[in-house]
Amino acid sequence: MAMRETPRSIRAYLILVGVIGILINALALIKNHGPVFVGLSLIGVGFAGLYLYLGLSFTKLLRGSPHILVKGLIAGACYLVAVALLELLGSSVAGVIRSAIGLLITWYLITNVRRLSAMPA
Repeated sequence: MAMRETPRSIRAYLILVGVIGILINALALIKNHGPVFVGLSLIGVGFAGLYLYLGLSFTKLLRGSPHILVKGLIAGACYLVAVALLELLGSSVAGVIRSAIGLLITWYLITNVRRLSAMPA
């Protein structure tokens, strides 16, 4: 039996990831490890804010504009690819693995958002 996400579970995930992402990236900004890390942290705060917005608006967007949800998730996946490449340049295998897991979860979410948006209301 395949696991099927519900709008409620995806919404909760997006809100949780948004809040945690804002906190983690804000802490990284406070530590200030150099301009590259500050830039990545600022971009990370932006994407975490996007995920928080998508989570808070999930039901409305799923009904009216599911393409916004999908595009937001794809943008997040692009950010994860960039982070993975930087982690690879820095020889951080753990960072690459974290990004790969994030990409798999994002792919899973995109698949489920598309499935849910195709279902009749």
